[in-house]
Amino acid sequence: MNHNSEKRGSLRKFFKAPVAIEEIQFGEVELARMINYDQNGLYLESDRIIRPGTEIIIEIGNSPYTTRHTDESYHAKVIWGRRLKDSIYSFGYGVRFINAPSGKNGEEKKIEGSADFRRYPRRDVNKYTFIRSQNNLSKGCIRNVSRGGCFIETKEIFNFNQIIGLVIPDVHKGANIRLSAKIVRLSPTGIGVKFKRLSERKVKENSRISTHLNN
Repeated sequence: MNHNSEKRGSLRKFFKAPVAIEEIQFGEVELARMINYDQNGLYLESDRIIRPGTEIIIEIGNSPYTTRHTDESYHAKVIWGRRLKDSIYSFGYGVRFINAPSGKNGEEKKIEGSADFRRYPRRDVNKYTFIRSQNNLSKGCIRNVSRGGCFIETKEIFNFNQIIGLVIPDVHKGANIRLSAKIVRLSPTGIGVKFKRLSERKVKENSRISTHLNN
């Protein structure tokens, strides 16, 4: 399946892994999935509606852009988007790293079928996560994700407004997504959290992105 019709000067490499994305303008973080990449950008899938031209921060666990495959954050722009039919996510996006070589005429593409886009405020999932709080490490299960946060089923006791760290593993790629979150809801079965902004972290210089690919 060809996920986009954009002409490229480099070959895309398959790399299916969890990522976190943040629209810089709104500051809400959401989990997504990366599918392939090259030195100029990548293709990802999400339940979030993102318009072409939107600048985002992408947090990649076990990033293929580094020789040590560490967790890295990158500044990028959405170039095109389309509705998906054969994916667990609703939309697919092609993104280009800021300051990376632009396409023909630097032209931005429209989202296909954008007139009937609908919002998906919550999606049920079943994904384990590790929770860091002070000197304690516990395990929980993410039961649903929404724009900017998620609900985690856990037996541990937490406090309202407490800041915690989440480590969300992907056993197939050995990749972890690390996020900071604030507890905004307490319930007998778990906690509701809001992800902290990715843009509060240091974003890697995009000039370093192609280093690993060209070696």
